[in-house]
Amino acid sequence: MPSILMQAPTTLVQAGRPLFGLWKGTIGNASFAGLQPPFGRNFLARKLIEKKWTYTLMSTPELFFCMAIIDAGALHSAFLALFDRKSRTLVADFNVVLPPLFARVSEQPSALHASFSAPGAHASIEQLGSGVRVSAQFEGCDVDLRLESIDEPRCASACADLGDARFDFTQKRCGLTASGTIVHQGRTFAIENGRAGLDYTHGYLKRETAWRWAFGIGESAGRKLAFNFSEGFLETGSENTLFFDGTPCSVGPIQFEFDPKNVNASWTLRGNGVELVFTPEGARRRNTWTPLLYSRYVQPFGSFSGYLTSATGARLEVRSLAGVTEDHAAKW
Repeated sequence: MPSILMQAPTTLVQAGRPLFGLWKGTIGNASFAGLQPPFGRNFLARKLIEKKWTYTLMSTPELFFCMAIIDAGALHSAFLALFDRKSRTLVADFNVVLPPLFARVSEQPSALHASFSAPGAHASIEQLGSGVRVSAQFEGCDVDLRLESIDEPRCASACADLGDARFDFTQKRCGLTASGTIVHQGRTFAIENGRAGLDYTHGYLKRETAWRWAFGIGESAGRKLAFNFSEGFLETGSENTLFFDGTPCSVGPIQFEFDPKNVNASWTLRGNGVELVFTPEGARRRNTWTPLLYSRYVQPFGSFSGYLTSATGARLEVRSLAGVTEDHAAKW
């Protein structure tokens, strides 16, 4: 059965080491400063293995919007996608990959600032008071969104040991309400009461990394539900979190079943008190290959149905909860 989380510590690095665990709330000081060997690295070694990114997902009955800003060390990247749920069409799909001069992602998710700026492509995700502003301009696509949190806490923080003195820190924010506008090729989407979430990740990652991921946000059967599940990346399952009426709790390992060759096939997620079927409506996919690096990525948009179990043991029916899944493998 899921368990209620303890409050996040004030500092991530303690006595020269990262503190491992899964907590509710945000860590006040998430900087890697103060790390000592074997976790501490010199400047060059850090640049070779350090990855930082922030990703946002927003859904309404009419559309999905997602955007990410990525500092992968040797490469900087940003992508933006807009999926029309009525026509089941990916109407916008921008992906820019450049040398490491164009992206900035802060070390403090509690004071988040991420930006990407290149000719024809500008994006930012920035904490503004109690909210987050998401803005972008990509070749005929103009985004201006405000994400607000009504209830607290709707945030979970996790730090996991990856072995070989490498580790990953992540913060998930769910239950955000989106408002603003998205304009694409002269068509304006007015956003009111959109459901949104944020994924912030910062780690010293392995050279080869792969994961399956599921992120659901919204309401089901009159209850506010959200979840963040992954498999393969953090083998302990330490980031797997259910948000029920705003309160995060730990779920434990989740098993993903899907057909990697059929992007339109359903996914099944199973775990302790979890039984979900994800039905894709469409997908974004991208393969990036360079002589030294590669990324193979597919992210279907769709909805989840099934059931989840709360920390009190109550069975929660899930009906058409909007979200995404992801299958990603990278050598970076």
